[in-house]
Amino acid sequence: GDGLDRQVLREAGVEDAELAICLTNGDKVNLLSSVMAKREGAQRTLALVNDEAFRPVKAALDIDVMIDPRTVTISTLLQHIRRGRITGLQTLGGGEAEALEG
Repeated sequence: GDGLDRQVLREAGVEDAELAICLTNGDKVNLLSSVMAKREGAQRTLALVNDEAFRPVKAALDIDVMIDPRTVTISTLLQHIRRGRITGLQTLGGGEAEALEG
């Protein structure tokens, strides 16, 4: 169903959800679906967002987590390249720096 349809969200039981995950190919759809899910009762929301221009609206829209697929992919690849000696890695400044946890 359409994540922007209030009835579809209600049928899916969003009011009882601990986390609503919005993972379509559209950033705007993911953001709006997250807002609607939260307003319908979801405790937390996670939205897949490719465009960094949307980052500043996270707090204003009351979205708990915004995932950038490039960051997740880069982090995972670098962990494998470094042969598993790293338990956590985060790229910073658009790839200009890395924070490592070993």
